[in-house]
Amino acid sequence: MVNYSPLRRWEWISAVGILLLAAFLRLHAPDITEFKRDEATLSRLSLNLAQGKDFPVLGIGSSVGFPNSPMNVYLLAIPYAAGNNPILATLFVGFLNVLAVALTWRVARRYFGAEAALVAGFLYAVSPWAVIYSRKIWAQDMLPPFVIATVLTGLLGLVEVKAKRWAQFWHLPLLAITAQIHFAAVILAPISLLMVGLGWCRIRREFWFGLVGAVLLCMPFVYGLYQDDWLSLSKIQDSLERSRNSNPGDVTPIVENPREIRSTALDYVWFTIAGKNIHSLTGANQFQQYLDEMPPAYGVFNLVPIGVVMAALGLGVMAWRKSAQRPILLVLLVWLIVPVAAYIYTWTAVQPHYFIPMMPAAFIVVGAGVAQLKKICVLGHGAKSTVHRQTSVSQHRRQPLEFATSILVWVAFGVIGMLQIWLMLGLLNFLNTHDTMGGFGTPLGYLLDVRQTILDADADGVLVVSEGDSVLYDNEPAVWDALLDGAGEVRFVNPAHLWVVPAEPTLLLVSPTVDRDLMPITPEVQPYKTLALRPGEGVYQIWQNPLPSVAGTRTAVEAHFANGVVLESIWRDANELWLVWRVPDAQAGMQYIAFVHGLDAHDQKLGQTDLPFWPGGYWQVGDKVLVHAQLNLDGVQKLSIGIYRFLADGNYQNSELLDAEGRYLAQSLVIENQ
Repeated sequence: MVNYSPLRRWEWISAVGILLLAAFLRLHAPDITEFKRDEATLSRLSLNLAQGKDFPVLGIGSSVGFPNSPMNVYLLAIPYAAGNNPILATLFVGFLNVLAVALTWRVARRYFGAEAALVAGFLYAVSPWAVIYSRKIWAQDMLPPFVIATVLTGLLGLVEVKAKRWAQFWHLPLLAITAQIHFAAVILAPISLLMVGLGWCRIRREFWFGLVGAVLLCMPFVYGLYQDDWLSLSKIQDSLERSRNSNPGDVTPIVENPREIRSTALDYVWFTIAGKNIHSLTGANQFQQYLDEMPPAYGVFNLVPIGVVMAALGLGVMAWRKSAQRPILLVLLVWLIVPVAAYIYTWTAVQPHYFIPMMPAAFIVVGAGVAQLKKICVLGHGAKSTVHRQTSVSQHRRQPLEFATSILVWVAFGVIGMLQIWLMLGLLNFLNTHDTMGGFGTPLGYLLDVRQTILDADADGVLVVSEGDSVLYDNEPAVWDALLDGAGEVRFVNPAHLWVVPAEPTLLLVSPTVDRDLMPITPEVQPYKTLALRPGEGVYQIWQNPLPSVAGTRTAVEAHFANGVVLESIWRDANELWLVWRVPDAQAGMQYIAFVHGLDAHDQKLGQTDLPFWPGGYWQVGDKVLVHAQLNLDGVQKLSIGIYRFLADGNYQNSELLDAEGRYLAQSLVIENQ
């Protein structure tokens, strides 16, 4: 059952060819990859670790609020130790997946023979979704080599009769690493338990040493969960319930989903293994154009999952009838089935990428099925039926039926493989040249051009103007916080209701999503550099510290508040007010809200507006913050202006108005409405 024979020349050549093909599809054009908030946040944590700034004990948050393990951060710190360009990390993920193809080939070859290895390796190398899940800085994209290595060490150390002690040692640590890279790999636990049960009589002390190593590998994550009070069954249950009642990619609860058996998991598995539905990456507005440019191949791709089902049934019959072959086949089939069975029942929302761990198993099953099919075809010629056959005779001496079967199988796989490569390369080109709104994000290459322009400017600081200002929650700040690592002080402002005039010369990077009318800059002033994205996607603008242009009548104030900010002046223009504040040094973690209340002659409130202030962590001494407030001033005799923050208990606290000596004056500044 186990193939111990040395590799022959044609096997070496075919294996190298498969790996080169896998490497080309996974490493070619690494700048055609998404780099959005998740990728950027993961990159920032890894950069901090690689640069010695922090040692995280929790990873990035998940869509349901439960934190991820920092294991993927530790892995990505390896490429980021060589440089802060995310292309390095993207190539690292691609390399891991080329290694996964090699390991898939090795597992199939060891247990099912040379032809099974060729089939499994080839199908995995060209599978569109396997390629897509290899080209991004995504935690789950790093799973495949660790999944296969975990299963392989279990087979070598526990299932094979001549158990390898080194494999016993590494099995549980690899399981601990894999399950922490992404929670989708938790499905390996029952597979590992099965292998432990099959090899219980062969367990040696190395296995228990490995168990200690696995526990140690989990300790940082456990400590992080304890530190943030996540070791609570109620919190875990709340997260699962939130996931089950949420749309994919959306943490907002929708109509409650009943706990029931659904076909969603089967649908996802089918198109993942087949390589169908890759047009979904092009977005709702562009997918039809992409499909029109490609051959109609999805129907042919269905042959792959059909082959998986047929091969699995055949191998299941073999495992039932032939006890000598049962252990390996049982592990392989459980590896294939458990991920599907785990998500048939809606205990949590299911995502297509949850089935990344089962993809190698599917292709190994097809390879094993093809190898067995050939044995069945030659039984009438006196061939002995075994799990695999040592093929030492040349092709022209094979039995005719066996030769015809090989030709038929490889013609089918060859056609499928060429079509999958065609569609995959066409998809990459399409994603790089079309605005795929709602699908694939702006390719990293375009963002790196912007990054390089800013780095070449050698500025001391960069102010990114975007639709958000939070690195933790907003896409653009997270992306540019990671991409502009090493570009000096990088800060963020949302111009929806405020503007910032830095005290020191600063480059302004303006996102394509920002409305120019929101920026109080003289229309005649133009950016010194614009960098276009994909057609129709807009441009990034780079400005060199433009001065603001605010209309209206100016009233000097110079009012000091307890948190260190100073209200310098007020600009009035009809019902619009610009409050010009001067800020002190940074106050990390502080978020204030500026308010303006309109009062009548008896100090009764007629109207009010409350607007989030610029986050305190971005302040630098002398920066000016212009807050744009709109308030109906009809009948307003006085203006009450101040600034406050919310406390942990839900109450709020005003920053008191002080005199020049720092003595308390009032809760807010009250002036006449002139």
